[in-house]
Amino acid sequence: MMHLRSLRGFTLVEVLVATSVTAIAVAAAVSILVSLSKEKRRNEILLNLSAIRLEFQEHLLRNRDWQATKGANPAMSCFNGSTATSCASLIASGKQPLKLVSGDSSLIYDSANPQSGYTLQGAACDTYGSSKDCVIKPLLTWEVQCNTAFDPSCVSPLVNTDLGFIYSGPDIGSINFKIYGFHLSNSTFPFPSTGACTGAVPVCTATQAAICEAGAWTCEEFGL
Repeated sequence: MMHLRSLRGFTLVEVLVATSVTAIAVAAAVSILVSLSKEKRRNEILLNLSAIRLEFQEHLLRNRDWQATKGANPAMSCFNGSTATSCASLIASGKQPLKLVSGDSSLIYDSANPQSGYTLQGAACDTYGSSKDCVIKPLLTWEVQCNTAFDPSCVSPLVNTDLGFIYSGPDIGSINFKIYGFHLSNSTFPFPSTGACTGAVPVCTATQAAICEAGAWTCEEFGL
């Protein structure tokens, strides 16, 4: 009868089986480590997307920063300053990239720069599209919204700002980037309708404009 040659008390079959089991265990351990690393990277990116959104929102809603931002975007000149002028030419322009600055004119983010972006760690970078580290691209845009039925010259537009994201980094699984964006509205000048109103101009909601009607201020819905 033929016997398999033993190796220190183990048959060759037993050695091969043990080797296979070890290889499977190692492969499983590596797979788990890769999965954990991917999940950690994913969670880190999600936290940084939230941080970017919060930072942009804070600057857009802070009046001093918003005033500086209007000055940094020449196309906003029709509603920047103390006198309302027609913004009708901007209606056809649609969404435009926004240059966001702080009250002291320090640059926060320039969406018009195709290389502006953020790293996986949430640090600002200027090598998007040419670096493996700069892989998050915020799409920060603005556009005017005019109620031409009441304001045909568009001297009192709403200014809508939107945030979205493009991601070009390593695979982190499916992410709904839309939920990390936002849609904000800033009012400009009260609508100069006929008649004169006394008293303070009311603070309207984001989709309304203050209009003087029959000597009384009212908030007129623009609609989205």
